[in-house]
Amino acid sequence: MLSEVDHVRDTSIDLMNRSDKYGHLVEPQLALLNQRWADISERIKERQNLKRDAVLEIKRSSQLAMTPQTQAPVEWDFEAELEKALDSIELFESNLADDSFSDEKPKDQTDELVRLEPEISQILERADQVIQRTQLQDPEKAQHIQARMDQLKVRWSLVLEGEQKKETVVQVLPSCDKQVDDTKKLLVEIEKKLEAAKDDPEKLRTTMYAQGYPRHRKTEKMTALSLPGYPYEVKFKQVMVLGEDVRECEVQIEHLNERCSKLDADDETRIAIEPRLLQLNNRWQHLKVQFKQFKKPSEPNEEDQLEPAVASTSSSAITREAEKRTLTTVITMVTTEVTSLSFTRTNFATNVNKLLDIIQQLRQYLQSEQFSAKVYEEFSLHEDNLKVNIGDSKLGLPHHISYTSSHYLVQTGEF
Repeated sequence: MLSEVDHVRDTSIDLMNRSDKYGHLVEPQLALLNQRWADISERIKERQNLKRDAVLEIKRSSQLAMTPQTQAPVEWDFEAELEKALDSIELFESNLADDSFSDEKPKDQTDELVRLEPEISQILERADQVIQRTQLQDPEKAQHIQARMDQLKVRWSLVLEGEQKKETVVQVLPSCDKQVDDTKKLLVEIEKKLEAAKDDPEKLRTTMYAQGYPRHRKTEKMTALSLPGYPYEVKFKQVMVLGEDVRECEVQIEHLNERCSKLDADDETRIAIEPRLLQLNNRWQHLKVQFKQFKKPSEPNEEDQLEPAVASTSSSAITREAEKRTLTTVITMVTTEVTSLSFTRTNFATNVNKLLDIIQQLRQYLQSEQFSAKVYEEFSLHEDNLKVNIGDSKLGLPHHISYTSSHYLVQTGEF
Protein backbone atom coordinates (compact mmCIF):
# COMPACT_ATOMS: atom_id res chain seq x y z
CA MET A 1 0.00 0.00 0.00
CA LEU A 2 2.84 2.39 0.85
CA SER A 3 4.48 1.84 -2.54
CA GLU A 4 1.20 2.61 -4.30
CA VAL A 5 0.76 5.85 -2.33
CA ASP A 6 4.33 6.89 -3.13
CA HIS A 7 3.74 6.20 -6.82
CA VAL A 8 0.61 8.37 -6.81
CA ARG A 9 2.50 11.16 -5.05
CA ASP A 10 5.35 11.07 -7.57
CA THR A 11 2.91 11.13 -10.49
CA SER A 12 1.02 14.07 -8.97
CA ILE A 13 4.19 16.08 -8.42
CA ASP A 14 5.28 15.40 -12.00
CA LEU A 15 1.93 16.69 -13.33
CA MET A 16 2.12 19.79 -11.15
CA ASN A 17 5.60 20.59 -12.47
CA ARG A 18 4.46 20.33 -16.08
CA SER A 19 1.83 23.05 -16.04
CA ASP A 20 -0.04 25.37 -13.69
CA LYS A 21 -3.26 24.09 -15.24
CA TYR A 22 -2.54 20.59 -13.96
CA GLY A 23 -1.33 22.02 -10.66
CA HIS A 24 -4.71 23.60 -9.86
CA LEU A 25 -6.44 20.28 -10.50
CA VAL A 26 -3.98 17.91 -8.82
CA GLU A 27 -2.91 19.87 -5.75
CA PRO A 28 -6.22 19.58 -3.76
CA GLN A 29 -6.45 15.85 -4.47
CA LEU A 30 -2.82 15.33 -3.42
CA ALA A 31 -3.41 17.20 -0.17
CA LEU A 32 -6.46 15.03 0.56
CA LEU A 33 -4.45 11.87 -0.15
CA ASN A 34 -1.65 12.95 2.20
CA GLN A 35 -4.13 13.75 4.96
CA ARG A 36 -5.93 10.42 4.69
CA TRP A 37 -2.67 8.46 4.55
CA ALA A 38 -1.38 10.31 7.63
CA ASP A 39 -4.55 9.39 9.54
CA ILE A 40 -4.26 5.73 8.57
CA SER A 41 -0.57 5.62 9.50
CA GLU A 42 -1.34 7.11 12.90
CA ARG A 43 -4.01 4.51 13.55
CA ILE A 44 -1.65 1.69 12.59
CA LYS A 45 1.00 2.97 15.01
CA GLU A 46 -1.56 3.10 17.80
CA ARG A 47 -2.59 -0.48 17.05
CA GLN A 48 1.01 -1.61 17.08
CA ASN A 49 1.60 0.01 20.47
CA LEU A 50 -1.50 -1.67 21.86
CA LYS A 51 -0.35 -5.02 20.52
CA ARG A 52 3.10 -4.53 22.06
CA ASP A 53 1.54 -3.81 25.45
CA ALA A 54 -0.76 -6.78 25.07
CA VAL A 55 2.18 -9.05 24.27
CA LEU A 56 4.06 -7.93 27.35
CA GLU A 57 1.00 -8.48 29.50
CA ILE A 58 0.45 -11.93 28.08
CA LYS A 59 4.06 -12.90 28.67
CA ARG A 60 3.89 -11.68 32.25
CA SER A 61 0.68 -13.59 32.89
CA SER A 62 2.12 -16.69 31.29
CA GLN A 63 5.15 -16.66 33.54
CA LEU A 64 3.07 -16.26 36.67
CA ALA A 65 0.03 -18.44 36.04
CA MET A 66 0.94 -21.03 33.44
CA THR A 67 3.13 -24.06 33.30
CA PRO A 68 5.38 -24.84 30.35
CA GLN A 69 2.80 -27.35 29.12
CA THR A 70 -0.01 -24.79 28.74
CA GLN A 71 -1.30 -23.43 25.43
CA ALA A 72 -0.27 -19.79 26.01
CA PRO A 73 1.69 -19.47 22.73
CA VAL A 74 -1.36 -20.67 20.82
CA GLU A 75 -3.58 -18.10 22.53
CA TRP A 76 -1.01 -15.36 21.95
CA ASP A 77 -0.79 -16.25 18.24
CA PHE A 78 -4.58 -16.15 17.99
CA GLU A 79 -4.80 -12.68 19.53
CA ALA A 80 -2.05 -11.41 17.24
CA GLU A 81 -3.88 -12.75 14.18
CA LEU A 82 -7.13 -11.25 15.44
CA GLU A 83 -5.61 -7.78 15.85
CA LYS A 84 -3.92 -8.03 12.46
CA ALA A 85 -7.23 -8.92 10.80
CA LEU A 86 -8.96 -5.95 12.46
CA ASP A 87 -6.24 -3.62 11.19
CA SER A 88 -6.64 -4.96 7.65
CA ILE A 89 -10.41 -4.51 7.79
CA GLU A 90 -9.91 -0.87 8.79
CA LEU A 91 -8.15 -0.20 5.49
CA PHE A 92 -11.10 -1.65 3.55
CA GLU A 93 -13.53 0.45 5.59
CA SER A 94 -11.71 3.61 4.50
CA ASN A 95 -12.01 2.50 0.86
CA LEU A 96 -15.75 1.86 1.25
CA ALA A 97 -16.21 5.41 2.54
CA ASP A 98 -15.25 6.64 -0.93
CA ASP A 99 -18.45 7.56 -2.84
CA SER A 100 -16.96 7.08 -6.30
CA PHE A 101 -18.28 4.17 -8.37
CA SER A 102 -15.36 3.45 -10.63
CA ASP A 103 -15.29 0.03 -12.27
CA GLU A 104 -11.47 0.06 -12.16
CA LYS A 105 -10.76 -1.37 -8.71
CA PRO A 106 -7.03 -1.42 -7.87
CA LYS A 107 -5.54 -4.88 -8.35
CA ASP A 108 -3.76 -4.70 -4.97
CA GLN A 109 -7.09 -4.14 -3.22
CA THR A 110 -8.66 -7.14 -4.95
CA ASP A 111 -5.69 -9.36 -4.11
CA GLU A 112 -5.75 -8.23 -0.48
CA LEU A 113 -9.45 -9.06 -0.18
CA VAL A 114 -8.90 -12.53 -1.66
CA ARG A 115 -5.99 -13.16 0.71
CA LEU A 116 -7.80 -11.87 3.79
CA GLU A 117 -11.00 -13.88 3.36
CA PRO A 118 -9.56 -17.36 4.22
CA GLU A 119 -7.56 -15.90 7.13
CA ILE A 120 -10.66 -14.41 8.74
CA SER A 121 -12.61 -17.61 8.11
CA GLN A 122 -9.91 -19.55 9.97
CA ILE A 123 -10.00 -17.08 12.89
CA LEU A 124 -13.77 -17.44 13.15
CA GLU A 125 -13.46 -21.23 13.24
CA ARG A 126 -10.81 -21.21 15.99
CA ALA A 127 -12.46 -18.53 18.12
CA ASP A 128 -14.86 -20.72 20.11
CA GLN A 129 -12.17 -23.23 21.04
CA VAL A 130 -9.70 -20.54 22.16
CA ILE A 131 -12.34 -18.67 24.18
CA GLN A 132 -13.46 -21.85 25.98
CA ARG A 133 -9.88 -22.76 26.90
CA THR A 134 -9.10 -19.22 28.07
CA GLN A 135 -12.31 -19.08 30.11
CA LEU A 136 -10.98 -21.76 32.45
CA GLN A 137 -7.76 -19.87 33.22
CA ASP A 138 -8.64 -16.15 32.78
CA PRO A 139 -12.36 -15.29 32.43
CA GLU A 140 -11.67 -11.56 32.04
CA LYS A 141 -9.32 -12.19 29.15
CA ALA A 142 -11.85 -14.53 27.55
CA GLN A 143 -14.45 -11.74 27.66
CA HIS A 144 -11.98 -9.38 25.98
CA ILE A 145 -11.35 -11.90 23.17
CA GLN A 146 -15.10 -12.45 22.76
CA ALA A 147 -15.71 -8.70 22.42
CA ARG A 148 -12.98 -8.38 19.80
CA MET A 149 -14.42 -11.35 17.91
CA ASP A 150 -17.86 -9.72 17.87
CA GLN A 151 -16.29 -6.58 16.39
CA LEU A 152 -14.52 -8.66 13.77
CA LYS A 153 -17.75 -10.39 12.69
CA VAL A 154 -19.71 -7.14 12.37
CA ARG A 155 -17.00 -5.19 10.57
CA TRP A 156 -16.13 -8.03 8.19
CA SER A 157 -19.82 -8.46 7.32
CA LEU A 158 -20.06 -4.74 6.50
CA VAL A 159 -16.96 -4.94 4.29
CA LEU A 160 -18.38 -7.86 2.29
CA GLU A 161 -21.76 -6.15 1.98
CA GLY A 162 -20.16 -2.90 0.82
CA GLU A 163 -18.04 -4.67 -1.79
CA GLN A 164 -21.13 -6.47 -3.10
CA LYS A 165 -23.05 -3.19 -3.37
CA LYS A 166 -20.21 -1.54 -5.26
CA GLU A 167 -20.02 -4.43 -7.70
CA THR A 168 -23.79 -4.18 -8.28
CA VAL A 169 -23.56 -0.43 -8.88
CA VAL A 170 -20.69 -0.87 -11.32
CA GLN A 171 -22.82 -3.33 -13.32
CA VAL A 172 -26.13 -1.40 -13.25
CA LEU A 173 -25.05 2.25 -13.31
CA PRO A 174 -23.60 2.29 -16.87
CA SER A 175 -26.89 1.04 -18.38
CA CYS A 176 -28.85 3.67 -16.43
CA ASP A 177 -26.41 6.38 -17.50
CA LYS A 178 -26.72 5.33 -21.14
CA GLN A 179 -30.52 5.39 -20.99
CA VAL A 180 -30.47 8.85 -19.43
CA ASP A 181 -28.02 10.08 -22.10
CA ASP A 182 -30.16 8.67 -24.93
CA THR A 183 -33.30 10.30 -23.53
CA LYS A 184 -31.46 13.59 -23.09
CA LYS A 185 -30.31 13.51 -26.74
CA LEU A 186 -33.91 12.93 -27.86
CA LEU A 187 -35.06 15.85 -25.72
CA VAL A 188 -32.44 18.10 -27.30
CA GLU A 189 -33.58 17.15 -30.81
CA ILE A 190 -37.24 17.83 -29.95
CA GLU A 191 -36.35 21.19 -28.39
CA LYS A 192 -34.50 22.21 -31.55
CA LYS A 193 -37.49 21.33 -33.74
CA LEU A 194 -39.94 23.13 -31.48
CA GLU A 195 -37.72 26.20 -31.50
CA ALA A 196 -37.67 26.11 -35.30
CA ALA A 197 -41.47 25.83 -35.42
CA LYS A 198 -42.23 28.91 -33.33
CA ASP A 199 -42.27 31.42 -36.18
CA ASP A 200 -41.81 29.39 -39.35
CA PRO A 201 -43.79 26.13 -39.82
CA GLU A 202 -42.18 25.61 -43.23
CA LYS A 203 -38.79 25.60 -41.52
CA LEU A 204 -40.03 22.88 -39.18
CA ARG A 205 -40.98 20.68 -42.12
CA THR A 206 -37.61 21.27 -43.81
CA THR A 207 -35.76 20.53 -40.58
CA MET A 208 -37.64 17.28 -40.04
CA TYR A 209 -36.87 16.01 -43.53
CA ALA A 210 -33.23 17.14 -43.35
CA GLN A 211 -32.72 15.07 -40.20
CA GLY A 212 -33.95 11.86 -41.77
CA TYR A 213 -37.75 11.87 -41.40
CA PRO A 214 -39.34 9.90 -44.27
CA ARG A 215 -41.23 11.82 -46.92
CA HIS A 216 -44.17 9.42 -46.85
CA ARG A 217 -45.30 10.94 -43.54
CA LYS A 218 -46.57 13.95 -45.48
CA THR A 219 -50.05 12.58 -46.31
CA GLU A 220 -52.89 13.75 -48.55
CA LYS A 221 -54.60 15.28 -45.52
CA MET A 222 -51.57 17.47 -45.00
CA THR A 223 -51.52 18.49 -48.68
CA ALA A 224 -55.22 19.34 -48.63
CA LEU A 225 -54.63 21.87 -45.86
CA SER A 226 -51.47 23.36 -47.40
CA LEU A 227 -53.42 26.13 -49.14
CA PRO A 228 -52.71 29.90 -49.08
CA GLY A 229 -53.87 31.62 -45.92
CA TYR A 230 -54.07 28.45 -43.81
CA PRO A 231 -50.62 28.11 -42.15
CA TYR A 232 -51.89 27.16 -38.68
CA GLU A 233 -53.47 23.92 -39.87
CA VAL A 234 -50.31 23.12 -41.82
CA LYS A 235 -48.21 23.59 -38.70
CA PHE A 236 -50.61 21.42 -36.67
CA LYS A 237 -50.31 18.55 -39.13
CA GLN A 238 -46.53 18.83 -39.20
CA VAL A 239 -46.35 18.70 -35.42
CA MET A 240 -48.35 15.45 -35.57
CA VAL A 241 -45.20 13.94 -37.05
CA LEU A 242 -43.08 15.47 -34.29
CA GLY A 243 -45.60 14.17 -31.76
CA GLU A 244 -44.31 10.65 -32.36
CA ASP A 245 -40.91 11.71 -31.01
CA VAL A 246 -42.56 13.43 -28.05
CA ARG A 247 -44.50 10.28 -27.14
CA GLU A 248 -41.36 8.15 -27.53
CA CYS A 249 -39.50 10.50 -25.19
CA GLU A 250 -42.34 10.36 -22.67
CA VAL A 251 -42.24 6.54 -22.67
CA GLN A 252 -38.48 6.55 -22.04
CA ILE A 253 -38.77 9.01 -19.15
CA GLU A 254 -41.63 7.05 -17.57
CA HIS A 255 -39.53 3.87 -17.82
CA LEU A 256 -36.57 5.60 -16.13
CA ASN A 257 -38.77 6.97 -13.33
CA GLU A 258 -40.33 3.55 -12.76
CA ARG A 259 -36.93 1.86 -12.74
CA CYS A 260 -35.59 4.38 -10.22
CA SER A 261 -38.67 4.17 -7.96
CA LYS A 262 -38.19 0.40 -7.57
CA LEU A 263 -34.77 0.95 -5.97
CA ASP A 264 -34.36 1.47 -2.23
CA ALA A 265 -33.93 5.04 -1.02
CA ASP A 266 -30.40 4.31 0.17
CA ASP A 267 -29.40 2.31 -2.90
CA GLU A 268 -26.12 3.58 -4.37
CA THR A 269 -27.45 3.33 -7.93
CA ARG A 270 -30.45 5.51 -7.08
CA ILE A 271 -28.29 8.02 -5.21
CA ALA A 272 -25.97 8.30 -8.22
CA ILE A 273 -28.67 8.57 -10.92
CA GLU A 274 -31.40 10.57 -9.10
CA PRO A 275 -29.93 14.09 -9.60
CA ARG A 276 -29.62 13.59 -13.37
CA LEU A 277 -33.12 12.09 -13.54
CA LEU A 278 -34.57 15.07 -11.65
CA GLN A 279 -32.93 17.46 -14.11
CA LEU A 280 -34.30 15.38 -17.00
CA ASN A 281 -37.86 15.48 -15.60
CA ASN A 282 -37.75 19.25 -15.16
CA ARG A 283 -36.57 19.66 -18.73
CA TRP A 284 -39.34 17.33 -19.95
CA GLN A 285 -42.06 19.34 -18.15
CA HIS A 286 -40.78 22.52 -19.78
CA LEU A 287 -40.85 20.85 -23.21
CA LYS A 288 -44.45 19.67 -22.71
CA VAL A 289 -45.51 23.26 -22.07
CA GLN A 290 -43.77 24.36 -25.27
CA PHE A 291 -45.38 21.58 -27.29
CA LYS A 292 -48.92 22.58 -26.27
CA GLN A 293 -48.68 25.85 -28.25
CA PHE A 294 -48.92 23.86 -31.50
CA LYS A 295 -52.29 22.33 -30.66
CA LYS A 296 -55.53 23.68 -32.08
CA PRO A 297 -57.33 26.01 -29.62
CA SER A 298 -60.47 23.86 -29.71
CA GLU A 299 -58.56 20.70 -28.81
CA PRO A 300 -58.16 19.42 -25.22
CA ASN A 301 -54.70 19.46 -23.66
CA GLU A 302 -54.06 15.71 -23.73
CA GLU A 303 -51.18 14.78 -26.02
CA ASP A 304 -52.89 11.62 -27.13
CA GLN A 305 -55.41 13.72 -29.12
CA LEU A 306 -52.67 14.29 -31.72
CA GLU A 307 -53.06 10.85 -33.26
CA PRO A 308 -56.12 9.09 -34.75
CA ALA A 309 -57.88 6.47 -32.65
CA VAL A 310 -56.90 2.88 -33.38
CA ALA A 311 -59.54 0.13 -33.20
CA SER A 312 -58.84 -3.22 -31.59
CA THR A 313 -60.55 -5.82 -33.80
CA SER A 314 -59.67 -7.08 -37.26
CA SER A 315 -63.17 -6.39 -38.59
CA SER A 316 -63.01 -2.73 -37.58
CA ALA A 317 -59.54 -2.52 -39.12
CA ILE A 318 -60.99 -3.62 -42.48
CA THR A 319 -63.76 -1.03 -42.15
CA ARG A 320 -61.26 1.69 -41.33
CA GLU A 321 -59.17 0.80 -44.36
CA ALA A 322 -62.20 1.24 -46.60
CA GLU A 323 -63.02 4.53 -44.90
CA LYS A 324 -59.45 5.70 -45.36
CA ARG A 325 -59.57 5.04 -49.11
CA THR A 326 -62.88 6.90 -49.42
CA LEU A 327 -61.67 9.82 -47.32
CA THR A 328 -58.45 10.07 -49.29
CA THR A 329 -60.46 10.29 -52.51
CA VAL A 330 -62.76 12.98 -51.11
CA ILE A 331 -59.97 15.07 -49.58
CA THR A 332 -57.76 14.79 -52.66
CA MET A 333 -60.73 15.90 -54.74
CA VAL A 334 -61.14 18.93 -52.48
CA THR A 335 -57.52 19.90 -53.10
CA THR A 336 -57.53 19.22 -56.83
CA GLU A 337 -60.81 20.88 -57.69
CA VAL A 338 -60.40 23.94 -55.47
CA THR A 339 -56.86 24.69 -56.64
CA SER A 340 -57.95 24.29 -60.26
CA LEU A 341 -60.74 26.90 -60.01
CA SER A 342 -60.49 29.66 -62.59
CA PHE A 343 -61.63 33.08 -61.49
CA THR A 344 -63.64 34.26 -64.50
CA ARG A 345 -67.24 35.39 -64.78
CA THR A 346 -68.19 32.55 -67.09
CA ASN A 347 -66.95 29.79 -64.76
CA PHE A 348 -67.90 31.31 -61.41
CA ALA A 349 -71.24 29.51 -61.21
CA THR A 350 -69.59 26.24 -62.23
CA ASN A 351 -66.94 26.63 -59.54
CA VAL A 352 -69.55 27.31 -56.88
CA ASN A 353 -71.46 24.24 -57.99
CA LYS A 354 -68.29 22.16 -57.64
CA LEU A 355 -67.91 23.30 -54.05
CA LEU A 356 -71.54 22.46 -53.41
CA ASP A 357 -70.98 19.02 -54.92
CA ILE A 358 -68.01 18.45 -52.61
CA ILE A 359 -70.11 19.44 -49.59
CA GLN A 360 -72.86 17.11 -50.74
CA GLN A 361 -70.39 14.23 -51.12
CA LEU A 362 -69.15 14.74 -47.57
CA ARG A 363 -72.74 14.83 -46.34
CA GLN A 364 -73.59 11.63 -48.19
CA TYR A 365 -70.47 9.97 -46.84
CA LEU A 366 -71.42 10.83 -43.28
CA GLN A 367 -74.95 9.48 -43.88
CA SER A 368 -73.73 6.27 -45.52
CA GLU A 369 -74.41 2.79 -44.11
CA GLN A 370 -70.87 2.26 -42.86
CA PHE A 371 -71.42 4.96 -40.23
CA SER A 372 -74.51 3.18 -38.98
CA ALA A 373 -72.62 -0.11 -38.65
CA LYS A 374 -72.11 -1.81 -35.32
CA VAL A 375 -68.50 -0.64 -34.98
CA TYR A 376 -69.76 2.97 -34.63
CA GLU A 377 -72.13 2.22 -31.75
CA GLU A 378 -69.22 3.12 -29.47
CA PHE A 379 -68.68 6.53 -31.01
CA SER A 380 -65.87 7.57 -28.66
CA LEU A 381 -63.55 4.95 -30.20
CA HIS A 382 -63.84 6.65 -33.60
CA GLU A 383 -64.18 10.27 -32.53
CA ASP A 384 -60.53 11.15 -33.13
CA ASN A 385 -60.61 9.48 -36.54
CA LEU A 386 -63.60 11.61 -37.59
CA LYS A 387 -61.99 14.77 -36.22
CA VAL A 388 -58.78 14.26 -38.14
CA ASN A 389 -60.36 13.16 -41.43
CA ILE A 390 -63.87 14.58 -41.89
CA GLY A 391 -63.18 17.44 -39.46
CA ASP A 392 -60.13 18.64 -41.36
CA SER A 393 -61.99 18.60 -44.67
CA LYS A 394 -64.89 20.53 -43.13
CA LEU A 395 -62.54 23.11 -41.66
CA GLY A 396 -60.89 23.64 -45.02
CA LEU A 397 -64.12 24.25 -47.00
CA PRO A 398 -64.98 27.72 -45.56
CA HIS A 399 -61.51 28.89 -46.49
CA HIS A 400 -61.86 27.49 -50.02
CA ILE A 401 -65.21 29.24 -50.48
CA SER A 402 -63.89 32.55 -49.14
CA TYR A 403 -60.74 32.21 -51.22
CA THR A 404 -62.78 31.59 -54.41
CA SER A 405 -65.15 34.48 -53.80
CA SER A 406 -62.49 37.06 -52.89
CA HIS A 407 -60.29 36.28 -55.89
CA TYR A 408 -63.29 36.38 -58.21
CA LEU A 409 -64.39 39.77 -56.92
CA VAL A 410 -60.86 41.21 -57.11
CA GLN A 411 -60.31 40.05 -60.67
CA THR A 412 -63.71 41.29 -61.85
CA GLY A 413 -63.31 44.68 -60.15
CA GLU A 414 -66.37 44.29 -57.93
CA PHE A 415 -64.46 44.16 -54.63
